[in-house]
Amino acid sequence: MSAQPQPRRPVLLTGASGFVGGRLAALLHARGDALLTLGRTPTHLTPSAHFPCDLADTPALPRTLAPLPDVHAVIHLAALPDLAACHAQPALARAVNTHATEALAAFAAHRAVPFLFISTDQVFDGAKPQGLYTEADAPRPLHEYGRSKLAGEHAALATSPSAAPRTLVLRLALVYGPSPRGDRSCSERLLAALRAGTSSTLYTDEHRSPVAATDVAHAISLALDQLVLGRPLPHILHLAGPHRLSRFELGLAIARAANLPATGLHPAPQPTNAIPPRPRDVSMSPALASTILGWHPQAVSPATVVGT
Repeated sequence: MSAQPQPRRPVLLTGASGFVGGRLAALLHARGDALLTLGRTPTHLTPSAHFPCDLADTPALPRTLAPLPDVHAVIHLAALPDLAACHAQPALARAVNTHATEALAAFAAHRAVPFLFISTDQVFDGAKPQGLYTEADAPRPLHEYGRSKLAGEHAALATSPSAAPRTLVLRLALVYGPSPRGDRSCSERLLAALRAGTSSTLYTDEHRSPVAATDVAHAISLALDQLVLGRPLPHILHLAGPHRLSRFELGLAIARAANLPATGLHPAPQPTNAIPPRPRDVSMSPALASTILGWHPQAVSPATVVGT
């Protein structure tokens, strides 16, 4: 008689109802991982167990985390990512993006399991000529969102003792592609405007390395497997697409991938007095993540934009 497959130990995931989190949750669920989700909104996937909490209420987080069942990893995706909201409410930004990260990292270290913290390209100031930041480049955020996420990186890496399973910071570039709700990503909002005949002004001097949500979820799952197996990884990896594009160039590529006319897209420079300020070039190189994880992010295409 053949042995019955053993169920995988659960992964504790924050942000499972979000754009990237939803993609990752679906991928982990499809491959047989049990899911424990933490936050305000549960995932629609079953079987999974949801533990409601407000990540901004950091004093209550240790009490919420203490009775959780056994997990084999913690992945922290939830964040307050809106630049304007973080600028207007810096204490809230620090609570969600920094202090909640510290509490979750401490929980993972106490349980002696890997901790993956999902950070952002916005930790850079955008002043590097031609961008393509690497993991060796020093972060210098321009706004409160970037500062709170960088502080979260420091908290996560400081909490995990060297003898424990590794803590890994994964910095995401601009993520695009279909979302479960159909309105969560930059590409979906742009496509909706194009289909409605609404004009969109896109910056010619803001450069990113757009990466497909499916590729991000795949990379996180690959990194998770490496950490669970105890294989050494760098402290930080960049999850970015293969090309450095301006927001206008990305808009043209999205329109082309969806076979829509780009007549509603209008190029323009960034305003010089934006509050909060936006970095002009936070494109990142995916070279290290590609080498370490065997991961190959896709270019903008119909498959990555509309899922065909």
